[in-house]
Amino acid sequence: MDVSKQLAQAWADVEAAGLPEHVQGVALVEALRIRGGDAAEPGHSRNGDSGAEPKGKPAKKPAVKSKASRGDAAAARENATVDEEEFFAAIAHETEVPVDTLESLIFLNDGEPRINVTRRALGQSLKQGQIAVTSLIVVARHFGLGEAEVQDSAVREECQRLGIFDRNFAGNVKGIPGLLQTGARSKTFKVRAAGVDSFVSTVDALIGETKAE
Repeated sequence: MDVSKQLAQAWADVEAAGLPEHVQGVALVEALRIRGGDAAEPGHSRNGDSGAEPKGKPAKKPAVKSKASRGDAAAARENATVDEEEFFAAIAHETEVPVDTLESLIFLNDGEPRINVTRRALGQSLKQGQIAVTSLIVVARHFGLGEAEVQDSAVREECQRLGIFDRNFAGNVKGIPGLLQTGARSKTFKVRAAGVDSFVSTVDALIGETKAE
């Protein structure tokens, strides 16, 4: 089915459900996955390999807000804006990393999470830097932007911006605990429960590095 038709039908499902505005973004993603034949994943468990779903009631409503007219799902996604305060609050709620710490390492540029760390602080090798950036960007987009699957192109672009990308990227970031890489040519990352631990460990390491500089 044409992608635009899938989006329109999924949005119609969300509207028909009469859901509150603050959960419509997540509902749209789930509706698209269901229509695409990919059943929703169960909630996460520290002892299993299930998806890392938001825990409890979120501290803030989703950071992504749609400006588009009702029924126009494609335009809704294209014209989405990100509330910076809610973006960081959502990540802090799920990872228990303080907002001020998150803001010292991550910033938003036109709604895209970027890393605010020097190349040297990211690690002594390109591989270490790529793993650190992947852990931060994937989890930040998953919880802060509500992306069920994060395109690896978003991580590649950030590594290129920081000058730490090389041809070994795909192999270097494969196997990060809690970040499941799927797909053939167009790869995506799914966040598992252990992905939060990888995120927190990366934050702790980077905070130590930045303080030492």
